[in-house]
Amino acid sequence: MNDLQQELAQYDEEWQSIPEEPSYEDLPDGDYVARINEVRIENAKSSGRLQMVWSLIVTEGPCAGRYIWRYSGLGTPENRKFLHMDLNRCGHKLSKLSELPELLPRLLELVVSVKLKTKDKYQNSYINKITGVDNSAPISNPVSDAPWDNASLDSTCPF
Repeated sequence: MNDLQQELAQYDEEWQSIPEEPSYEDLPDGDYVARINEVRIENAKSSGRLQMVWSLIVTEGPCAGRYIWRYSGLGTPENRKFLHMDLNRCGHKLSKLSELPELLPRLLELVVSVKLKTKDKYQNSYINKITGVDNSAPISNPVSDAPWDNASLDSTCPF
């Protein structure tokens, strides 16, 4: 055993006791109430096209604290039409798309009704309507989708 292996060997027992990581699956299809936690505009990793990325946190029910991710493409007229409808459902009507960056902070903390629906092998999210505004502190059961942070996951959520 070389010096590095000997140094690492002191952690072998601890290493073997670390539990296996559960898989992270999509939330079940259905209707959710969620708070818009983050929105940003970036280039998609796969295509390089411009997109708006939404991070929403479920605020009610057994899956409270889980994240819903939504990607609104900006690369085609059809993509922009869907984003236009989403923004209208959130109570914001832009006269020009170039105003979008200024709007993003006003979307934060909105509470919206979201529908998740799987078609083929992809789960899509649809913003139905704004249900309120949440200016309070973060929800009581925040859970990150990071694989190293699952300790606070509510065991009543099926995933």
